[in-house]
Amino acid sequence: DEGKDHLVLARRFSRWDAKLDNTAISILSDVLTDTNDSPLTRALLEKNLAQDVSMDLLDGRLQPAFVLWVENMADSRREEVRQVIRDTVRGLVEHGIGREDLEAAINRQAFRFKEPREPQGLRRNFLALSSWLYGGDPALYLTWDETIAQLRQKLDTRYYEELLARLLLEEGDLSVLRVTPSKTLAEEQRQAEADAILDKIRKS
Repeated sequence: DEGKDHLVLARRFSRWDAKLDNTAISILSDVLTDTNDSPLTRALLEKNLAQDVSMDLLDGRLQPAFVLWVENMADSRREEVRQVIRDTVRGLVEHGIGREDLEAAINRQAFRFKEPREPQGLRRNFLALSSWLYGGDPALYLTWDETIAQLRQKLDTRYYEELLARLLLEEGDLSVLRVTPSKTLAEEQRQAEADAILDKIRKS
């Protein structure tokens, strides 16, 4: 169980209808953590602080949540992990995120929107529900040309850096979850189930 802890940083970030910001978070996730050479992943791997890092937006709900996962790390180095995340993000915010990397991520996202994975009909139904469930236009997440154009226009601004700072440098409402492995959990669960069955038998 050594080096198997997980660290999760999360925050409620936006609304279901914040289409531009929600899509931009996917772009940032792609650029920062998609491969071992991505800036945030590389910073942690080079220091042997973790085995994998990923970012995502849990969307399709009233209040989407931004989440950063750091997997398989030593609990004793938890604060070091958080400091490397802060330093890396601060450097990207101050010096800028590579525009070529951002543009490539936007292009990949645009392709995914135009050629969704199968079953396409089912996936489009879920996309429609992402807004329709909350009183919005069912077509909001079915059309993407305008959003992709806006994302490209933002390449000439500080939009992506400012968004990243809001996600990972503001501590205010950031939730931190540490998940630790257990060698006894399965046995504890079996024992709890056995005790519950015996208790039910005694009462019957």
